This record gives sequence, structure tokens and C-alpha cells, in this order.
Amino acid sequence: MNKKWEAMDRMNKKIILLVLAFFSMSVIVCAQKLNVPSFDAEKNATIDLVIMNEASHNATAIQLMLTLPEGFVLNKDAVRKGDAIVNHDYKLISLKNNNFLILLYSMSGEKLADGTLLHIPVTVEDTEGVYQCSVSNARSADANAVGHDVEPVYFLVNVQVTTGVDSEKRLADSDYVHDLQGKRVVSLTRLGKIYIINGVKYLYVK
Repeated sequence: MNKKWEAMDRMNKKIILLVLAFFSMSVIVCAQKLNVPSFDAEKNATIDLVIMNEASHNATAIQLMLTLPEGFVLNKDAVRKGDAIVNHDYKLISLKNNNFLILLYSMSGEKLADGTLLHIPVTVEDTEGVYQCSVSNARSADANAVGHDVEPVYFLVNVQVTTGVDSEKRLADSDYVHDLQGKRVVSLTRLGKIYIINGVKYLYVK
């Protein structure tokens, strides 16, 4: 049994080395674009970080570095593939200081589609505040082993202490409702979003 696991471990290491070598080829700048939406969250809540591919540029593979603030916990066992990498594999490697190396690749050279690459569950810090996260050191590669630099992505997680608001709540005409950017809204429409109602922050939940 140990020999079987050792063989699998050697195979995983070979795959990682192959993918890293793939990205070490010549590099040019391209229109490859990644995106990660920002979040509002209650403290100690688990959020679903979504890494999205918005301009594949014929890429067959992507490597990137996800950096999370101290106190945030990534659940590696619960990471899920998105619709853009149905026929691709991925490796998520934990590094120091809450950095994570992510490799997305296809051994057959199949192109990445635009859409969601990965769903990554993360439990947020238990202290209120706005935390900056990032996807950096990103590079894609095409079927000809030409590397392409990808612009870094910075996104925010706004951790708040909130009070629940029932999804069936009807707002009175006298209520003043704004989002966290100060924009006036007329109704609660987005579950999981924080609204300011008459000067008090609420999390819109079912």
C-alpha cells in the first residue's frame, strides 16, 4: 500500500514540475484577464471566493498566487472546479504567510473557457475591518508553450458585525437604505449583502 502512495506522490510531483516548466518558456504580455469579486461577510463566516477567467487568449494553463490576510483560513478539501475547467486539472499548494500557489492545466492541451475557474471556501477573520486579498504572479500559457503575463487582481473582504434581516421584510417608505458605497437603494435584492438601514448595518439573509 505504501508503494502505491509513493508512486502517486512521485506522479504528482512530476505533473507539478512539468506544469512549472511549461510556464518558464518565453513570456509576452497579453490580454489575459482574471477577476475575483469582493465580498461583504459576517465575522467567522465562510465565503466562496470565485476566481474567474474573463479573457482566455487561447490559454491552456494558468498559474497564480492567491494571498489571503492573516487569520483567514482556506479549506483545501472543499475547493471545487468551476465551469471553465471541466476538462482541466488543478493543484493547490500551501506556502508560507497564507500564500497559495494554484496551477490549472490540461495534459491534452485543451483551451480554458471564459467563466469560473475555481470556487474556494475561505473562513474570514473574526475582527471587523476591510481586508485586501490578491491574485498575483499570474501567468498563462498557450498550446505552443508561449507564456503570457497576467495583470494582478486585488479584491476586498469587508468583515462586519451585523444583524439579520428577514428576506420577507417590507421596507417602510420612511426607511433610508444604502449600500456600503453610500448608494441609495429602494429594496433588498441581494442575499448575503450588507445594507445600511436607517444608519444601522444589516446582513440580508433568508
